[in-house]
Amino acid sequence: MNYQPSLDGLRAIAALLVLMFHAKVPGMSAGFVGVDVFFVLSGFLITKLLIAEHERTGAIDYTGFTARRLRRLYPALILFLLVYLGAAPFIWPEIPTEKHEWDAFIAGFYMGDYATATGRPTAVISHLWSLGIEEKFYLLWPFTVAIAMRLRRSQAQLLVAAMFVGVTLWRAYNVETLDRYWHVYFRFDTHCSGLLLGSLAALTSIRPRAIFGWIGLLGLMAVLVIFDWKTRATAAVGISLAEIFSLMIVMASPAFLGKGVLPWLGKMSYGIYIWHYLFIKFGREYGLHWAENLIIAGIGGIVCAAISYYAVEQWLKAPRRTPISSTQ
Repeated sequence: MNYQPSLDGLRAIAALLVLMFHAKVPGMSAGFVGVDVFFVLSGFLITKLLIAEHERTGAIDYTGFTARRLRRLYPALILFLLVYLGAAPFIWPEIPTEKHEWDAFIAGFYMGDYATATGRPTAVISHLWSLGIEEKFYLLWPFTVAIAMRLRRSQAQLLVAAMFVGVTLWRAYNVETLDRYWHVYFRFDTHCSGLLLGSLAALTSIRPRAIFGWIGLLGLMAVLVIFDWKTRATAAVGISLAEIFSLMIVMASPAFLGKGVLPWLGKMSYGIYIWHYLFIKFGREYGLHWAENLIIAGIGGIVCAAISYYAVEQWLKAPRRTPISSTQ
């Protein structure tokens, strides 16, 4: 799969949306949709790579795929958790050390999504819930793609479309029937729809005109303005709209997203997402103004992500490059 700098640029936009949401920038109460952008983009890229592998070899090497995913994602996470375990007892002494250790265990085994959804969230690193959703998808999805590749392309598209609709309806049903409706946001079974929608796009050969990318961007901006954090409308409708508009951007890949500093930031978006929240949490507890918090978390997150990216992630993947490591 050829490298597309515009997709890294979109990753940067997604990370910045989440950063501004966590910093509580006015007018960004729906900035959490940056996570949905990540999900759609991840589903698209992973499915493209799995399809390419199947077409090239006639099969999907599940062990190899899983090893590449862990090699790409786990070193940065382990580095973060080690720093967190070393610093957290001093920065947040009111939280028992055992709680910090348990939270690191939960995050390290990608269980943050259901820990949060069941009312047992981590004390400081609650933002890592989204990694749990993505990792469960990575563990299950290769089997689905292997099945889909035995079907005609139209049948495979119908299968994945049905899965997307099913998860979307399941989320809407939970929103309407549960008192703690917002917990559906954190569950894999109710929030993997964006990954499925991105996967559906990967199964099509349609490349829409650039105007669709602009429409998607405008639509995503509308979602930021119209919807708010923790409302039934957002959980039932806002997430779906964010996914659809993200899909339009991913498929059209507007060229401007691949210009300037955006692709560089996009390459480190995973690290920025992981690291920024420690600075945000610290700033909140010390009463920093949102602008101060945004600047500190932005600079701190980018610096830590750059150290992780160049000193750990790039070094570990240097001996053997793979299609996944070159695009994700």
